[in-house]
Amino acid sequence: MVSTKKRPAADVTDIDQLPLKKSKTEVSAGSSKQVSSKKSKNLSKIDSSLTAKHEEVHVPTNDDIPDWPEVDLVELMKRIEANIPQKDNLRYDSRAEKLNWEEISFGNYSATDCKEMWMRIQKRVRRFRLLKEVLEDAKLWVSKPWTNFYHSQKLNRHPNLPKRPLSTYMIFYMEKKDKVSKENPGMNMTAVSKCISEMYKNLPEKKKQKYVAMAAAQRKEYEEKMKLFNQAHPELASKVSKSKEPKQTMEIGPRKPMTPFKLFLMDKMNNHKNDSDFDRHAFTEKYKKQWRDMSDKKKVIWINWAMEEESKYQEELKDYMTENPDFAPAPVKTVLTKEEKNLVERVAGKPEKPPNSGYSLFSRIMLMSAEMKHIASKERMAEISRLWKSFSKEEKNSYQEQVNHMLDQYKLEYATYLESLPEDKRQEELLSNHPKRKLKVDKESKPKPTKKKKEVKDVQAQQPSDLFEGEPEPPPVNALQLFMKTFTSEAKNASRESEARRSWQMLPDSEKIRYRKKLHEIKQKYIEDYEKFLKSLTQEQLKEYSLQKNRKALGGSEGSDSDSATSRQESDSEHSLSDSDSDSDSSDSENSKNNSSSSKSSDSE
Repeated sequence: MVSTKKRPAADVTDIDQLPLKKSKTEVSAGSSKQVSSKKSKNLSKIDSSLTAKHEEVHVPTNDDIPDWPEVDLVELMKRIEANIPQKDNLRYDSRAEKLNWEEISFGNYSATDCKEMWMRIQKRVRRFRLLKEVLEDAKLWVSKPWTNFYHSQKLNRHPNLPKRPLSTYMIFYMEKKDKVSKENPGMNMTAVSKCISEMYKNLPEKKKQKYVAMAAAQRKEYEEKMKLFNQAHPELASKVSKSKEPKQTMEIGPRKPMTPFKLFLMDKMNNHKNDSDFDRHAFTEKYKKQWRDMSDKKKVIWINWAMEEESKYQEELKDYMTENPDFAPAPVKTVLTKEEKNLVERVAGKPEKPPNSGYSLFSRIMLMSAEMKHIASKERMAEISRLWKSFSKEEKNSYQEQVNHMLDQYKLEYATYLESLPEDKRQEELLSNHPKRKLKVDKESKPKPTKKKKEVKDVQAQQPSDLFEGEPEPPPVNALQLFMKTFTSEAKNASRESEARRSWQMLPDSEKIRYRKKLHEIKQKYIEDYEKFLKSLTQEQLKEYSLQKNRKALGGSEGSDSDSATSRQESDSEHSLSDSDSDSDSSDSENSKNNSSSSKSSDSE
């Protein structure tokens, strides 16, 4: 018989104290409760902090309460209302920023005070809209349901309003846009627009008339449709009539001349425009390189053509302005660059002007030498000056002799060049070599003592006894010297000189202008006489004349230090340029003389 032992009954209290194994669901539920409790605690903390901050911001303080009298506050609002535009469509805060607070300010309140007060007021009033207020706008919208407040004026146009006609250029653009884009697949729209713009500019007038006629037809059709629209919608007629007229893209007046390169490019493009593989950008770059590498002889052909077109344009412009007195032409730049002008003159036989001194010749030679390329550009002239100063007097004279020979040769070649020119071109060439300077009227009454001595020496140096046989007497350098010459023909002592200068300073501006005009006439006559004098000389006389001028220049500079000659020449030229009584044409006769003699060459050594 198997004996069975019964387990002792466990106490209830012991069972409750035993650790129980929890199920997975119970564990997950418990953990989620803990997480949610933590989140709720954090959220409650955040809410409490935000509430505290919110309460801190909106707690009214004495500073926020407007302290102006009620009368002043009412006046402020009246002034703000008066400054709001009639058709205001901005937010209240944006409009407040754009108001002219200087106009709103009144009494003892500045613009800043008024603006700050309004900012404090608007914080205390309602700034949102009620449905009733929105309905008021909706009632107005019913009469024009095609509009949208948040759309631009262009999108809010009436659906039946006729579209504006295209301009002449836009018709041409719309016709060529797809074709140009197809021929140049990699080209962006900006480049396409530029390409079509160039095509339109180069379009002949006969072909352009086709697009002008199309634009006129569209304009006529638009006007007819507008009449019908205004009849159907008379309330919109006034608004439409106030709109701007389409801009006129057609050029008024004669066609402007083109530069030599543009003429060359247009000619080449016309030869390839019908090619299937035509790429305007590639062809332009190709012919730019061809133009740069072109010989001067071939380039002159296009330059002459451009000059002819420019002359033709000037004549057409005069005729057009005669027929249309109200026409104001836009300023047009010359079609030739400085290099192209020099090229034309060089091909026409104008000789290149040589250096005006031995130092200038030496500088030109050294700047082209290989050894100077290793020296910094800013230090080259200083190095050249140092080398020049280290030369002996004989070495400097050798350079000066070369310059004298070059000047003699230049004078002969320049005289031959002048003979080959027509009379009008000859006068133009002579005048172009005389630089003009603006008058400084405000400094006329303050001549410097150092300049007075220089002027006295100039007057004494220009005596008829020093002139070559047949050479015309040089005119006075400026209006002051002309006045001094007429004031006294025997101005031998310094007191008479100073008296003449005081009289000049006391002259009214009208009298000074009269002397300047008279001096200009004297100088023009001197230029003509001097030109005749040079033409009358034989080659031997011309050499003798040049030697005489050189001897005078060298004789006047004996005993001077050769190293400081250059700086002295520059100082003298600065005095003459800044002379308070100088005339705008004061250098005319001297420059004409320099082109035909070498008297200045020795001074600038």
